[in-house]
Amino acid sequence: MQTRSAESANGKEAKPVNVRREIIEWALTFIVPIVLVTLLHSFVFTFSIVRQTSMLETLHEDEWLAVSRLHYRLTEPATGDIVMAYFPGQGDMLFVKRLIGKPGDEIESRGGQIFLNGERIDEPYIVYPSFDDFGPKFLGENEYFLMGDNREGSLDSRNLGTIPKEDLYGFVMGRVFPFGEMRWFYR
Repeated sequence: MQTRSAESANGKEAKPVNVRREIIEWALTFIVPIVLVTLLHSFVFTFSIVRQTSMLETLHEDEWLAVSRLHYRLTEPATGDIVMAYFPGQGDMLFVKRLIGKPGDEIESRGGQIFLNGERIDEPYIVYPSFDDFGPKFLGENEYFLMGDNREGSLDSRNLGTIPKEDLYGFVMGRVFPFGEMRWFYR
């Protein structure tokens, strides 16, 4: 559909303008990137800002995290992973914690130490321990036990109960901002 011809700056007649083609090109210029970003955000990775102190000293408020949405679709969650999960009973609200136990595990706390399947786990990242004892807790099928690194200031599986795999939003790949504090979390 050609509607008019444009006159060029030197007075010569330019090519006719194809309005339909122009609309399609503009639509593709904006729609394709929006669809791609939406798909990447929903299924591959996203960024999140820490809004709590339950992971001190590993993570601090207002730090930006890179979160893999794809990771747990391809691999099983592992003990020690830092994860984003849906806060139980709070809809889409997310929180960040460390995965301590997975289905089939036995978890117990004695004197500020966490025991996984009878073995004390090494937790060098704990600066603020809790000396509350609990357990032993046996994790059933599809039960994941999450705890904050700031044990005294964390609302986690000790209070909220276990988290099912479908509520694990993603694997925290690393801290990306502030840039001077950038760090990747590997297994």
